Amino acid sequence: MLRSLILIPLLGLLFTPVDSNEPGRPVVKAISHPGGEGAHLPNLALGADGRLYHTWVEPREGGVTELLFSVMEEDGWSKPRPISRGSDWFVNWADFPAIAALEDGTLLAHWLGRIDVGVYAYGVRMSLSTDGGKTWGEPFSPHSDRSPTEHGFVSIVPRGEHFEVVWLDGREMTGGHGHGGGHGGELDGAEEPGAMAIRTARVSRTGEVTGERVLDDRTCECCQTAAVILGEKLIVAFRDRSKSEVRDISFVEVPPGGEAPHSRVLHADGWNQEGCPVNGPSLAIRSGDGPEARSELGAVWYTEAEGRPRVLFSRAKGDLSRFSPPSVLDGGNPVGRVDLAPHPVSGWIAVWLERGDDSGEIRIRSIDADGKPGDNLLVARTSPERGAGFPRLEAVGERVIVTWTETRSTEGGRAYPVGVRSAELEFPGESPPAPGRQP
Repeated sequence: MLRSLILIPLLGLLFTPVDSNEPGRPVVKAISHPGGEGAHLPNLALGADGRLYHTWVEPREGGVTELLFSVMEEDGWSKPRPISRGSDWFVNWADFPAIAALEDGTLLAHWLGRIDVGVYAYGVRMSLSTDGGKTWGEPFSPHSDRSPTEHGFVSIVPRGEHFEVVWLDGREMTGGHGHGGGHGGELDGAEEPGAMAIRTARVSRTGEVTGERVLDDRTCECCQTAAVILGEKLIVAFRDRSKSEVRDISFVEVPPGGEAPHSRVLHADGWNQEGCPVNGPSLAIRSGDGPEARSELGAVWYTEAEGRPRVLFSRAKGDLSRFSPPSVLDGGNPVGRVDLAPHPVSGWIAVWLERGDDSGEIRIRSIDADGKPGDNLLVARTSPERGAGFPRLEAVGERVIVTWTETRSTEGGRAYPVGVRSAELEFPGESPPAPGRQP
C-alpha cells in the first residue's frame, strides 16, 4: 500500500465517510499530488511494464503550456518530469494528452499542436522516450494528413514491440468544425459535406509510423475514443453518427492482419442529437478465472436517449456480438465523462461526473462479475462545468487510483482549474491482484 496517503481534506475536496468494516466498500484516501497551480487535463495509463503513469498540463508564462508526467512509486507519485512545452498548442478541456509504455519501458506521449491559424486547425504530436522519460525525441505525427482540420481525441495502446494509435481525423470535413450539422450547423446545399472519421496507425519503438487506415468514415466529431487489446485484436469504441444524427456508441474489432474492419453498434440507445455531446466511452478488460477462462470486455458510456441522461455499463465475453443488457450506474442527474477499470475484487469499477445541488460530484460504482452495480459512492466535489474536465481512473495490482481537476468558480459562474487532485480507493481485506486494461 502507498505510505504517503493522506487522510486530511485537500482544498475544496470532500471525501465521503466510508464504513471500512463493510466487505468490498472502499476507503477513499487522498494522495499528495506533485502538480502545480493551474494544473489540469489529468490522465492515467497502466503501462505494459506494469507501472502506473500519470500525465497533466500546466500553464507557463508567455502563453506556454507544458506537459508533465509522474509515475506511481511505493511512497506516492514520483517527482514530475517534463515531456514537452510550447506556445502553439491546442489546449482543449475535453481532449487531453495521453502516455503509454511498452514492456521495456519505452514511452510514447501525445499532445495537440496547431497546424494553421484556423481555430480548429490542429494535429496530433507525439514523442518517444527510451530512458524512462529523462529525455524525449523530436515530435512527429501519427497521421499523414497535414490539412488545416481537426485531428485529436487520441487513444494509445501498447502492443508487443509497438503502439497502436487511434484518433479522430477531420481531413474530409468540408467547412471544418461546426459545419455540416456536426455541431449543430445546417447544410448549405444539396451536397452533404464530408464527415469526421476514426483512424488508426502503428508506431514502432523507434518512431516509425505504418499501417494508417480508416476504421469508420462517419463518427461524432469531438467525443473521446477508447481502445484495448483483446486476444489478437485491437478493440476500439467511439461515438458513432448516423445520417439521421443518431449518436450511439459503436465499436470495431481490428484484426492483426490486413482484413478490413467493420464497426457495429454496441447498444442501440437511439440517442438522436444534432450536435456533438463531447462524451465518449471507456473500455476495460477483466481476465477470467481458471486456465480456460476467457477475458471479458466491459464498456461504460453516457447517453440521453429518450431525454433521460444516463451512465450505462455493458459487458461481453468472447463473442462481442452479444453484449449484455446495459446496467444503469448513475444517480439520476449525470453529466457523463466516464472512465472504467478492472475491479480489484470482482468485476469492474466506473467513475463519472454527476450534477449535485450546488456542485459537480465525482462518483464511483463497482460492478460485479454478473454485471450487478454496487453502491453509488461520492469521491469528491468539483464543478460540473467544462473547466473540471474529465475524472480518470485506473487499476494497478490491488489498488484503484482516481484523479480529477479541482476548480474555482468566477463571479460569472465559469469554472477554471486550480490544480489536479488524486486519491486511492482502498478495498478492505485480502483480494487477488487485478489486471490492467490489457491482459
